[in-house]
Amino acid sequence: MSELKMPLRKLLSSRTKSLREKRGLKQRHMAEALRITDRAYNGIEREKYGLSALTLMFLLEMMTGEERESLIDEFRRMVNNTEGQTPCE
Repeated sequence: MSELKMPLRKLLSSRTKSLREKRGLKQRHMAEALRITDRAYNGIEREKYGLSALTLMFLLEMMTGEERESLIDEFRRMVNNTEGQTPCE
């Protein structure tokens, strides 16, 4: 599973930044919404840091149902490609 750590960090970083831009938020406001520091948020966007479980929950709470489904679908594809398995159901 360690082979998924960096691709997952990249996926969550990309989706977090995309959500921020879609909502028209500055990094500072996104950091406040995720209950983290500006510096930590900047590190997430630059893929220096991953999201904690708590930060991930706040991110998911900000997303629409469609956005959450899309994120989960992309994660499933990533797992399946890494493990060479048939898609998760």
